Amino acid sequence: MQDLDADPVELKFTVNGEDQGVAYSIDPNELKGCALFPHILSKNCAFQVNFGEQQAWATSLPGFTYVGSVAVADRTPGPKRPAKREECEVGKNYLPFPYNLQRKRHPQLPRD
Repeated sequence: MQDLDADPVELKFTVNGEDQGVAYSIDPNELKGCALFPHILSKNCAFQVNFGEQQAWATSLPGFTYVGSVAVADRTPGPKRPAKREECEVGKNYLPFPYNLQRKRHPQLPRD
């Protein structure tokens, strides 16, 4: 969940409707008007997410809207997919960064 009206901007998560607290705080000036898109980095696990395309699994936090429920006219399109696989920016050295950042903020995460 994003609170774009807060200063700093807050990103938080819920699990089955239970608030997990603030995961990230970002200075609005760092965003420079750019949109934020949901991403999930996982390894050897299965999960389900609901961005609003299904009936709510739990009550959302007051004041928040599922991203899938935002009117199409109010959405910001993401970057276009690379035309060739060789143009893709995701690589072997790129993937560990978000996980390592998460480890610093949440040391209880398992190590490889």
